[in-house]
Amino acid sequence: MKISLKTAAIFALAFVIAGAVLWSLTPQFFKGLFGKNEFKKESFYSSIPQIFRTPGGDLELARVEVTESLTRELSNKTFLGISIPKTASYSEIKVPVTYRYHITLSNPWEINVREGICYIKAPALKPTLPPGINTEGIQKFSKQGWFRWDKDKELEELQKSITPRLTEIAGSDKMIDLVKGNAKKTVAEFVQSWLLTQKRWSKEEIKAIRVDFANELNNDDDITPTLSIP
Repeated sequence: MKISLKTAAIFALAFVIAGAVLWSLTPQFFKGLFGKNEFKKESFYSSIPQIFRTPGGDLELARVEVTESLTRELSNKTFLGISIPKTASYSEIKVPVTYRYHITLSNPWEINVREGICYIKAPALKPTLPPGINTEGIQKFSKQGWFRWDKDKELEELQKSITPRLTEIAGSDKMIDLVKGNAKKTVAEFVQSWLLTQKRWSKEEIKAIRVDFANELNNDDDITPTLSIP
């Protein structure tokens, strides 16, 4: 019996589709066949701790809590230079992050008092690295097309990029500008409650405090005080 080319193509396509469906259902099939584990053993181990000192100490000034979304996409597979539809993949990880910012207290400070205003040039505002991650809130999602069996690998590669990417975001100008205002207020409060109570400065009649950081460009036309002292 002769089989036409069209019939053979239909059988071949049906075979491929059936194989793909079976492949996708195989883990669920075996999981249902052998049932659920009644008991799972969980352990936690810690390596020998390495303790580091922070010379001079850091003063935390501000923090930002946000959920970041990291994505990774692969385009359609190709066959003989032709793009095969529905074979792309998409992976996403949502991570609750806390960005913290500080200054190093032992770095140089500049303090000047003019016309009742205390001008502070504080040490550079820096991100505390690495950023804090709330692992309990991490969400993972992956969608793979036909002939894609690398979902776990893609998620693994995306997960490896979390810390480097968040570190890059933490030090970006956008994030520094976002926290700068609140960070300056914290410095001004620190100066008011500690520095200005010292004998050298207690005799000065200070009505306001103006704060700038060493790593920012000064706008000489802007003389708005950071904190007014009643």
